[in-house]
Amino acid sequence: MLRHTSQDVAKQVFQLYWVDAQTGEISNRRFGREDLTAFLAQQPAGRVALEACGSAHWWARKIQALGRAVVLCIRCQFTIHVREAAISDD
Repeated sequence: MLRHTSQDVAKQVFQLYWVDAQTGEISNRRFGREDLTAFLAQQPAGRVALEACGSAHWWARKIQALGRAVVLCIRCQFTIHVREAAISDD
């Protein structure tokens, strides 16, 4: 089960970090555009944090359509948000 997910938005390759809600394990993986959408569609609902940038709103709409809650963060808040998400699961 995924509870907190953060995504580094780019043009072709995306880095996704997530915290397993049951084990607290932090994982990360690289995805292509199509693979990322397919991966998120297969995962249980959770919150996805995106760094606010030019394409973040497009990705937010796409991820929300999969039934996920999306949080847009400015760069200085992004690292803090991800760190707090990992700590709050302990």
